[in-house]
Amino acid sequence: MQLIIPLIAALASSAAAFIPANGVLRRRIFVAGVVISSAASAAVAAPVLFTGTSTASGPILIDRFGAYVICLVSLVGALAAIASIRYLAHGERAETISPSAERTYCAFFPLFLLSMWAAAAADN
Repeated sequence: MQLIIPLIAALASSAAAFIPANGVLRRRIFVAGVVISSAASAAVAAPVLFTGTSTASGPILIDRFGAYVICLVSLVGALAAIASIRYLAHGERAETISPSAERTYCAFFPLFLLSMWAAAAADN
């Protein structure tokens, strides 16, 4: 059940990119969703990292190295999402980033993180 929470948070964050809102609200929702899904995936992987006990659930196997990669991707992804707010806001002010490009970025970034988490947690 714990493995579902990062999945739902990342998908909800991606879907929230398409709500009709101004850029500031969309960016805040985007960062909140990425930070929540990153924290949830790190919370799933951290016990495996510190105890060394693998977690298996169907096609998902999180061993110690997979847990390390998931925690690393979570940290870097959350920091990149927080840093990208400034660049998106600057692009909006300078009119170099269209609203559709910003929505696309806000939709695909959480899905990219989700695919990296899935690759690290795949049962080989």
